[in-house]
Amino acid sequence: MKSYNELDFTDDFVFCKVLENNQDLCKKLLEIILEKKITKIVYVHRQEPIDLNIAGRGVRLDVYIEDDENTVYDIEMQTTKFRDLPRRSRYYQGMIDVGLLKKGSSFKILNKSYIIFICIEQPFKGENRHKYVFHTYCDEDKRIQLEDGATKIFLTPKGSADDISEDLKVFLDYLICHIPQDDFTSRLERAVSETLDTDIWRNEYMFLYQKFEEEKEEAKEEARKEGRAEGRAEGRAEGLAEGAHDGRIKAIACILRNGTKEDAVNLLNATEEEIAEAGKI
Repeated sequence: MKSYNELDFTDDFVFCKVLENNQDLCKKLLEIILEKKITKIVYVHRQEPIDLNIAGRGVRLDVYIEDDENTVYDIEMQTTKFRDLPRRSRYYQGMIDVGLLKKGSSFKILNKSYIIFICIEQPFKGENRHKYVFHTYCDEDKRIQLEDGATKIFLTPKGSADDISEDLKVFLDYLICHIPQDDFTSRLERAVSETLDTDIWRNEYMFLYQKFEEEKEEAKEEARKEGRAEGRAEGRAEGLAEGAHDGRIKAIACILRNGTKEDAVNLLNATEEEIAEAGKI
């Protein structure tokens, strides 16, 4: 974890705080990404938990949003490369649907949903786009869309194609250079500064930071204990092996003194019981 003063908009803690506490910025960001107007945001919540009642993994979404048309949005900030990002998006979609059904919705009227990953790195190897939008289509005829209401979007500043609006490009550039170039990114930058200047959030982050450091030290100590235990086990095994080896040598020496070379050669493949009897050990 970074120190508090090193945080910026791309860090999960600040990203969630800014969008949760500034619905106007949250709404504007969605409009820039989707290139459409959103009438009203009615619910914004960071770290929205969706848990399963049966044994299995739950999920904690970065920023969960609902608008006045019952469309739900999950915005995730992804600062590191994630090998299974497409499957992760599939899992998030399933968990969102489970959460909606838990609230009493019929599967026939599941809300429209958008899962949006903002990736600092290029999410698709060998590609050069800034924006990737996925729906489900018929393999035999791409004109036929499943129309299940689910949309997945991946964004990245690490693109070179001319495939996005100027507003979105300025936003994506801001994620890397942290220099505002228009009104929206200037407002974002001010919101970031206000977040970092809020004592209660500083204390919250420092508590999380302390817990992280404690867990890291506990993990290191556990690893050291395992290492010591493995070392003792290896030492015992090596000692037993050396003991067995010494016993075999003593037995062979005894046979050479009192028997024949043929008897000594046969002893090389003998069992431990046979060695003990032959060497009187």
